[in-house]
Amino acid sequence: MATIPYNDIINGVLRLMDEHGGNAQFMSGSAMDETKRVIEQVAENAVSKIHLQAPVAMLDSVVLGKPVIDWKPVNGRYACLVRLPDGTSDPKFMRLVACKMATWTRPVSTMWWEDSAEYAKQKNKYMMNTRERPAAFHVHHIGGEYAELYSSDDMDDELEKFLYATWPSLNSNNMLFVSDRLKDSSLMQIAADTLTVLGENERAQQMQAMALQAINTYGGMERHFADNGNRIER
Repeated sequence: MATIPYNDIINGVLRLMDEHGGNAQFMSGSAMDETKRVIEQVAENAVSKIHLQAPVAMLDSVVLGKPVIDWKPVNGRYACLVRLPDGTSDPKFMRLVACKMATWTRPVSTMWWEDSAEYAKQKNKYMMNTRERPAAFHVHHIGGEYAELYSSDDMDDELEKFLYATWPSLNSNNMLFVSDRLKDSSLMQIAADTLTVLGENERAQQMQAMALQAINTYGGMERHFADNGNRIER
């Protein structure tokens, strides 16, 4: 993850706004202080938007340090339950980048919601996912949120890999964590959200389009949210 000082974020956004037809009334005098205040207000949420929309390949990932694991018997097989970090010890989970059980034939980088049709298939022993055709689901159980991994032949299987992207956040040194490949598009999205708050809707839409184009050009935009809302990411 890249860390960007807040002052660099403000200067970068102001530069973008100025380069793309900045309105003088927001860029000078006392109005500049208000513009900076708006940038600070929208920055974290704007960066999160970009990280949720970007292809997985553009995300910086961290390794789940101390996984909390449990097992769930399903149709004579077992699903591995991996507690998703809530920020208490490991950084807070945002999106899956890759996970793999030792016996799986391949890793997965897609998660489905627990109310999806795909998850319902796990109740059917002929349709459920296996180690040859693995799958991961974002589910809620007592004690928090989990990745439910299908499936393993027995409880001796081991979690071989679990990489995930964290929520962009401001640390105690006033530095914002951003995936390195998403720095430019994040600044564009902050500028777009700032312009929206300032009532510059047309320019905000233009800046929004620029932000999306910046991630679209990285191997083509991937679709992370299916029309039916079942898929979280891929």
